[in-house]
Amino acid sequence: MGENSFTLKPSEALELGKAILANLVRYPLSLRKKVFWSGEPQCWFGLTDHPLDRDGGPISDPFTTLRKLFTRKASCVLRVSFRERRGNSFFFRAQAYNVYLLRGVNLSAGAHRYRVGRWTPYRECTLRLDVLRPGVYRLRLAQGSSVPEHDTEMVVGDISMDTRVLFQEMVDRYRLATDVLRLDIFKTEFRMEIRRPDGGLITETGGKTKSEWALAMDSWPLGFLQDRRTGRTYGVESFLLQPGECIYGFGEKFSSLDKVGQNIGLWNCEGIGNTTWRAYKHVPFFLSTSGYGVFVNESKPIHFWVGTREICKNIMAVEGDLVDYYFFAGSPKEILDAYTELTGKPPVPPKWSFGAWMSRVSYRSQEEVLEIASRLRSMRFPCDVLNIDVGWFDQEWKCDWKFSRERFPDPAAMFAELEKMHFKVCLWQAPYVVDGLEISREAREAGALAENHGPFFFVIYPAHAIDFSRPEGIRWYKDRLRPLLEMGAAAIKVDFGEGIERHMSFARFSGTEMHNLYPLLYHRAAFEVTEEVKGKGEGIVWARSAYAGGQRYPVHWSGDNSSAYQDLLCSLRGGLSLGLCGFTFWAQDCGGFTGTPDDKLYVRFTQLCVFNSHIRYHGGGPRFREPWNYQPWAQELVRKFLGLRYRLIPYIYSEARHFARHGWPLLCPLVLEFPGDPNVHHIDHQYMFGRCLLVAPVLTEEDRRLVYFPAGSWFDVWSGEVFRGPLWTDYHCPIERVPLFVREGSILPLGPEMQYVGEKNAADELTLIVCPGPDGTASYDLEDEEATYRLRASTVEGRPVVEVSPEVRKVIVVGPGISSTGESPF
Repeated sequence: MGENSFTLKPSEALELGKAILANLVRYPLSLRKKVFWSGEPQCWFGLTDHPLDRDGGPISDPFTTLRKLFTRKASCVLRVSFRERRGNSFFFRAQAYNVYLLRGVNLSAGAHRYRVGRWTPYRECTLRLDVLRPGVYRLRLAQGSSVPEHDTEMVVGDISMDTRVLFQEMVDRYRLATDVLRLDIFKTEFRMEIRRPDGGLITETGGKTKSEWALAMDSWPLGFLQDRRTGRTYGVESFLLQPGECIYGFGEKFSSLDKVGQNIGLWNCEGIGNTTWRAYKHVPFFLSTSGYGVFVNESKPIHFWVGTREICKNIMAVEGDLVDYYFFAGSPKEILDAYTELTGKPPVPPKWSFGAWMSRVSYRSQEEVLEIASRLRSMRFPCDVLNIDVGWFDQEWKCDWKFSRERFPDPAAMFAELEKMHFKVCLWQAPYVVDGLEISREAREAGALAENHGPFFFVIYPAHAIDFSRPEGIRWYKDRLRPLLEMGAAAIKVDFGEGIERHMSFARFSGTEMHNLYPLLYHRAAFEVTEEVKGKGEGIVWARSAYAGGQRYPVHWSGDNSSAYQDLLCSLRGGLSLGLCGFTFWAQDCGGFTGTPDDKLYVRFTQLCVFNSHIRYHGGGPRFREPWNYQPWAQELVRKFLGLRYRLIPYIYSEARHFARHGWPLLCPLVLEFPGDPNVHHIDHQYMFGRCLLVAPVLTEEDRRLVYFPAGSWFDVWSGEVFRGPLWTDYHCPIERVPLFVREGSILPLGPEMQYVGEKNAADELTLIVCPGPDGTASYDLEDEEATYRLRASTVEGRPVVEVSPEVRKVIVVGPGISSTGESPF
C-alpha cells in the first residue's frame, strides 16, 4: 500500500457511520442536497442518462455509497481456464464476479484491485472464441456452461475458411495465433491483448478500468451488469483506444466522422433533421485506424461510450444476457470486404436509377404528374424517375396501396404515358396500417399485423405495424405491392420503419428485438417483390431507415434534411459514416426536404448531390424543388450539372459495380482510400467519388474553401491546374463550379449527352479525360452491362495515345481543363 493511501480502520468506519446518522438527523429536509457532485447533472461529468450511468460517478460521499454499490449487480469475468478445443473453436470456463462489492477499501491512491479468494462467490460463464479466418474471430460470452448459436437476420454469409491456429498455454495466459493475429488471454485479472504477429498491440479487450482509484468504476471487465431499478441486464465489453486512434461507423451519424469523444446509442428513431444526434439508421459496427473493426451481432439496444465514460476506452453495453461480436483485423478496405461478406454484399441497382429523380410533397393528381414529366422533357432537364409521395391515396398519408379514383382515374394509362416519355415511377408508402381503414380489417383477418400492447400512432393516426417476421405478413404485404409493380411502378419508397415500440409483439421477436431489426425485414420484402415482378437485377427500394445488413437492399437516403448550408455538411457526414458500415449507395433530399432554399443554395445542393451515388430532388412548398421554381441563371447551372451527371453515368455505373463487389462506399471517405495518411483521418467535408474523382463540395455561402490533396498529382477538371499532394490549398470556386479533381494515372470516361439513361450508351461515344501518372501512362477499366472496356493511355511526344478495347464508335481524347478551342470537356 502506497504512502499516500488511506484505508478505513473498523473504529474509523464506526465513527463515519455515526457522523452520517448525525447529519441525517440534523438536515432531515435536505436529503437531496448531496455533497461533492452527487446531486449535480450527470452531463457535467461526461455521463448520460443510460441506466449504467445513473449514479455512475466515483464513491465521493458517504450518503450515496450504498446506492452506488447495491443498485446494480455485476458478473464480470476476472478468471478463465481452458475447457476444450473443437476445430478452431475454443471454449473457456469463465468465473464472473460482482466487481461492485469486491473493490478494495483503499479510499485514496493505490491500486484498483478486486479481492478474489478461494471462497469468493462467482457465477460461471462460458467464453467461446471461434477463429473464422486468419484475421477474423468471433467472441461469445454467456452465463452458464454453454453459449447459444445466436443466428440472426443480419448475418447471411459463412466467412470461415481453413485457418491454421496455434494454441499455447503459458504460466499466466493462453495464446491463439494465426498468420495475422495473436490473442493473449490472461488467466487472472482477465483481459485479452490482440496483437499483430510482430507483437505490436492492436487493442486490448475485456479488462478492468485503467484508473487505479478504487473509488472509481469508469469501465467494467467483460461480463454482465444487472440494473435493479430497470430490471435490465447489459453485456459489457471495452476496447482500449490508442494515442491518435479514430473510430468510425455506427450507422448514419450526422456528427463528425471520427466518433471518439461521442456517446452513441443504437436505437433507430425518426431523425426530424440531419443536424441532430437523432438517426434513422444505426449499425452496430465500427472501424478503427488501429487496424481493426467490430460487428456486434445483436438487434437489441446498444450503447457505446467512445472515449467518454473512460477516455482511453471504447465501451459498449448491449441489452440482454449475451455478448456476441465479430473482430476483424486488416486495412479498412479489407475489413469492410470481410464484414459485408458476413452481412451481405450490396447488389447494384438498375442502371436507370443512377439518373435524376424528381419529387415533392406531393404530386396529387395524374394530371399533375404528367404535366411535370412533360415540362422536364420540354425544358431539357435530364431526369429518369418521378416519385409520387403521400398524395396518391383517397386520404393523404393514409396508405392503403390504392390510387384515388378521383385524382388518379387511370393509373395504368399514366404509367404507359410516362413510359413513352422514358420515365420510371416510384411510389411512396409506409409499413403501418392505419386503424379504421377497410384494409386494416383485411390485414388483421390475414394475420399480417403485429400486436399492440400499448399506444402506437403513425403520424397522428392509431395504427398497427405489419409483422414481417410472419410469413402471412410478408405475403400480404407483397400482395399489396405486386399489382402496383405490374401496373408500371418501378420502385417503392419504403418510408418510415423506425417506430416499433417495446410493447409490440411479433411472431418471432419481441418489440425490443424488432425495433432496430424492423427496417431490414421490411425492405427485404419490398426488394424481393420488386425483383419477382421486374426481374433479376431490377431490385431497388428508396429507404430511410436501416440496420446492419440493410446494404443488401439499396438505395438509402438521409431522411428529412433542411434547406440550410449547415445541412450540406451534416448530411454528407451521415452518408460517409453510413458508407463506412458497408452501404455502397446513398443519397439525400437535394435542395433540402423542409425550408426554402434560395437560388445559390439550390445550386450548391445540386453540385453536391450530382456526386452522390443517387440524386433525388425532394421537398415541400411553396418553392418546390423542380428547377423552374428558381431563377433562370440557377436553372441553367442545374441543367449544366445534371448534364454532367448524365455524361458521368458510364463512370458512375462502372464504379458502382466495382465498389459493390467489395462492400465499399461509392462516396468514399478519404480515410478509406488513404488510411496511411493521418491528415485525412478527420476529414469529413470532401471525399473520393469512386476511384478517380476527388470531390470537395462548397458547403458554405463563401465561394472558397480549403481543399486537401493526398499524395500524388491531382488535375483540376475546370482549369487543368495540377496540385501535388500532400497539400492544403485555399481554393476559390465561383457558383459556376464545384471543386473537382482527377487522380493521376486515371482516365475519366464521359458518355454522350442524354436526357435519360439508356438514350445512348458507352459504345456510341466516349470522351476520355486523360490524366497521366509520373510514368506518362493512365488507365481505367470501364464496366458496363454488356462489356468491360479496357482503356489505356501513354504519352508520346507530349500527347496522349489511347487504346480502347473493345472498340467504341467514337472516341474523343482530351486533357483536363479548357482546351485550345476554349471549350471544357464538361
